[in-house]
Amino acid sequence: MWGYIIGIALPIFTGMAILATKYPRIYRKAVPALYVCSILIYATVSLWSVAVKIGYTQVLSFIPLEKMDEATKAVDSISISLWISGIIFLVFYLYVLLLSWIADNISKDKPRAK
Repeated sequence: MWGYIIGIALPIFTGMAILATKYPRIYRKAVPALYVCSILIYATVSLWSVAVKIGYTQVLSFIPLEKMDEATKAVDSISISLWISGIIFLVFYLYVLLLSWIADNISKDKPRAK
C-alpha cells in the first residue's frame, strides 16, 4: 500500500514544486484549491477509518473466537490510522505553505518582462 501512496505522492509533490518555482502566479491561485482538496481527502480518509471501526464492532458478535485474529487482520488491512493520515495532512499543509513562501519570494525577485 505504501508503494502506491509514495508512487502517487512523489510526482504530485514534484509537480507542485515545479509549478511554484516556474509559475508562481498560477501557483498562488491554486493554493486555496489545494487546501480544499487536502481537507476533503483528510475528511474522507477519517470517515473511512471510523466507518471501518464501527462496522467491525457491529459484526464482532457474529465472528467465532477462533477466527477473531483473521478478522482483526482483515480489518487492519483496510483501515487507515488516523494518526498517520493526520501527520500526512499536516506535512502537506506545511509543504504548500513553504511553496507559497517560495513562490512569493521568487515573484518579487524576478524582473517583469515588458
